[in-house]
Amino acid sequence: MANLKTSCEVCNLELPSRKLSLHHIVPDALCRQLGMDSNRPANYLTLCRREHGLTEVPEGKLERGDVLGFLMDMRRLGFQMDRIEAALKAYKLLTEVGV
Repeated sequence: MANLKTSCEVCNLELPSRKLSLHHIVPDALCRQLGMDSNRPANYLTLCRREHGLTEVPEGKLERGDVLGFLMDMRRLGFQMDRIEAALKAYKLLTEVGV
């Protein structure tokens, strides 16, 4: 399991650990459906309560198979897209597109 950082990885607000949480980029329920372990270090972000709450709508899209909608929402919310894309690739929900 990943370690909790001292600040939110989206808004960079430094908070006591009780006000931060580890967030699964690819939701635990979806990982179980895929037969994969959700507890990979690449699948975690440290988030404050506000940012954690904002992930509910995008996660619903991902769970319904709308990967593009999930990515667009996460980008709009200011999440680190390299981290988001790496997690999706690790769970084979996103592949490299050759040009």
